[in-house]
This record gives sequence, C-alpha cells and structure tokens, in this order.
Amino acid sequence: MPVQTGKTAKGVAVVEWNGSGVMDEVDAMVSERLDKAAIMVQTTARKSIRKQKSGPNKGPKNLRSAPGEPPASQSGGRGLLGEVMYDSPSQLTRRIGTPLPYGFFLEMGAANMKTGAILYPRPWLEPALIANKKKIERLFKK
Repeated sequence: MPVQTGKTAKGVAVVEWNGSGVMDEVDAMVSERLDKAAIMVQTTARKSIRKQKSGPNKGPKNLRSAPGEPPASQSGGRGLLGEVMYDSPSQLTRRIGTPLPYGFFLEMGAANMKTGAILYPRPWLEPALIANKKKIERLFKK
C-alpha cells in the first residue's frame, strides 16, 4: 500500500509514504502491460505469415510471397511461423522476434556474396509493431 494512515494517542493523524511499495506496484503494472503488447505484436506477426500471398507459386502447397509482403509459411509451425516469440530479458523489457537466423534476412533483405542473388525484404516484424502502435499506446494511457 503506497500510503499508510493512522492516529496517534493524541489524536494527530500520521501519513507515511511507502515509495518503494509504489514503485513495485508501478513496475508490476508496466510489466503486465508490456506482456500484453508483446503478445499483440507476436499474434499480428504470425497472422501476417499465415495470410495468403501473391508471389509466384512453386506448387499447390508451396506458395511464395512477393517482395514487400510478409514471408509465406513454408513449413507451418516448424519454421518461422512457430518460432515467432517474445522474451523478457528484464522486468521492463520485451523482445519480439525469432531465434531463426533467416528471420532477420527475411525482414531486412540480403545479398548472396557468392552468387550475387538478392533476397528482397519480406518484412513481418516491423509492420506488426506498427499495426499495434495505437493499441499499445492506449495500454499505457490507462
């Protein structure tokens, strides 16, 4: 409890500030809201990977994304789709992404140094964050 009140024997009110208790409550509230924000971005990113793509097909079950679209899921939950996650390196920090190294290259694009082939960006994480920006802002205005 941030403020404690009581009376002394002489009828004088006593108010004590419990600053560390207040900060613990604030940190817990912010931590909970950061979890909600991370889950929103994670969910949006996964939905974008599941969404139908417009790139050239390589067969009936091997749909491709066009440059600029989020990547298409090639292996369901065993690939990027199943590896979009968030973690909490500290109480007031959330990281959203994937441990799969190709997640970065899909997001940013890359060039193969040996062949010169270009992998055009297929952003999936930044658009998910941008799509949730207003909802996240509202979470912290409560």
